[in-house]
Amino acid sequence: MEEAAKKSWKEKLNFAKARFKEGWGKFKALVLVQLKDKIDFSWTKTRKTRIQKTVFAILKFLVIALAVFGILNIVKLLFMIREEILSYYLVFLGIFVVLNLITVTLGLVKSLYYAEDNKVLVTYPVSSGKLFLSKILVYQIFEFKKALDLLVPVTVGFIVTGFFFGIVPIYTIIWSLIPLMLISVVTVLLGALLSIPGLFIFKTFQRLPILELILIVLLVGAAVYGLIYVITLIPINKGDIDIIRQWPIIRSNINSFILEFSKYIYPITFAFRAMVGETGATYSGYKLMPYTFGRFGIILAIAVVLLVIVFLIIKPFFFNMMTKTFEFEKKNITAEKHNKPKQKYVAFVGKELKLVFRDFGISASYLSVYLLTPILLLFIDRIFMAMDRSSTGDLIVFAINVLLIVLPLLASSTVISTIYSREGRAAYLKKTKPVKPYFPLISKLLFNLVLCIPSIIGCGVVFSQFAQVSTFDIVALCIAVIGFQYGHIFYSAALDLMNPQNELYATEGDSISNPNERKSTIFALVFSAAIAFISYVFFKESINQTKTYDIAFIKLMIIGIIFMVIMFILLILKIKAFYIDRQEASRE
Repeated sequence: MEEAAKKSWKEKLNFAKARFKEGWGKFKALVLVQLKDKIDFSWTKTRKTRIQKTVFAILKFLVIALAVFGILNIVKLLFMIREEILSYYLVFLGIFVVLNLITVTLGLVKSLYYAEDNKVLVTYPVSSGKLFLSKILVYQIFEFKKALDLLVPVTVGFIVTGFFFGIVPIYTIIWSLIPLMLISVVTVLLGALLSIPGLFIFKTFQRLPILELILIVLLVGAAVYGLIYVITLIPINKGDIDIIRQWPIIRSNINSFILEFSKYIYPITFAFRAMVGETGATYSGYKLMPYTFGRFGIILAIAVVLLVIVFLIIKPFFFNMMTKTFEFEKKNITAEKHNKPKQKYVAFVGKELKLVFRDFGISASYLSVYLLTPILLLFIDRIFMAMDRSSTGDLIVFAINVLLIVLPLLASSTVISTIYSREGRAAYLKKTKPVKPYFPLISKLLFNLVLCIPSIIGCGVVFSQFAQVSTFDIVALCIAVIGFQYGHIFYSAALDLMNPQNELYATEGDSISNPNERKSTIFALVFSAAIAFISYVFFKESINQTKTYDIAFIKLMIIGIIFMVIMFILLILKIKAFYIDRQEASRE
């Protein structure tokens, strides 16, 4: 009897092991299928590409960490800050986590319920629970990747600086990354919970687009008015701001702000303490104490509880909601619309404008940059106007103004490097349209090309109030910046033509990691810094030779026009090579 019971127990155990192995195999395959659709693993095929990819990733990590370390050391030398360095990191972490939670929530709404690969994944012979967990895990993997790109190197830069300042022990550098990754997990799980109300809000805005427009206009209007009002409170009389002399008061106010800020974001402060440790009256800086590991244990328990809640609450609705978004949802036609023929070129432009405004993520990113760039410039210039400056200081400030105008605008146009791929497989239809591909392809850039002009003019007006230069100089500066902006737009568009990511968008619906965006961003950073440096040289030469800045602005205008023309010609040549020449070759 005992042998039979023992045998039965072993059979049950072996059966459970086999079921678990089979279930794990299906789950693993499901995750790998999604990852393969979204990540280019071609670099793993050869030793050379693996080494290149690894070296590039390490270099990028070190550059960001060393940049943070260098900036913090400069701040310490100028303002004698030491103990407060990690308090500034707390502010950075709090802002980053809050903004990232919003981004994750919106991303999970798309990934869970609107991703194009759902139509295929739903047919796989797996349970809805495995499918749901695989979607969460894949998104979490990309969040880890995103954290490694920015959050982790910035954190390492702060912690290493704290170690050199004698604030934290050396082992904190390693330990801090463990709670940091756990914070990322909690953020994704919270985003999964918030994706349910986010989905209903998204559907409401889809049914009532006027409501979304009104809300956006009210929020943007209130934000712009509030920012401008606060900026106008800054004194503008020269000498009113003396940072060195007034630093003790400014430092006290900053510390008071950080103290209040940490109270309002107590969960982030709690996690921050789990990363760097505790402070005490008997020692300076931060040390890892037993209570620190207790904090980590609490965060871990919260992550486990959130995982259970997410699985129990969202999983039952996941399959139903996911399928409704593409299979059972009906759109009632309230009124018939007659098809009115239009000129084909007008039709292309109208279609592209509709696509831009329907994609709120794209249009909002453009509009926010174009609105905030003049406001940021106004804020910086009001501060500079209230500071004592030498003649050399004026030249440096002028160059900084050029940088503050060019950098945000060029950074906003990095989205153009995905503009054709975002159409997914529909992008291939451009080759079938009854016109040369030049116009359909370039018409996708019109929104950005036109909308950036008012922002550049606004920046020129703000700069003229600070610099007191002639109207001709401001016009030349605006033409130069338009040339830089147009040139970068054409460059980014060419990147997407040369390395399309259509399949990535066709399966995922949105890119999580696009190599074209990285290249465009790096080019924008380097090019903006180069233009700022060249501007300083031109301003110095011009003021020494003619006592005016006319020659400097003329040179900048010529460089901008030449850059724009070169990038446009290169874009046209690439369109010809990738569309027209291939079409003619295929006909032959």
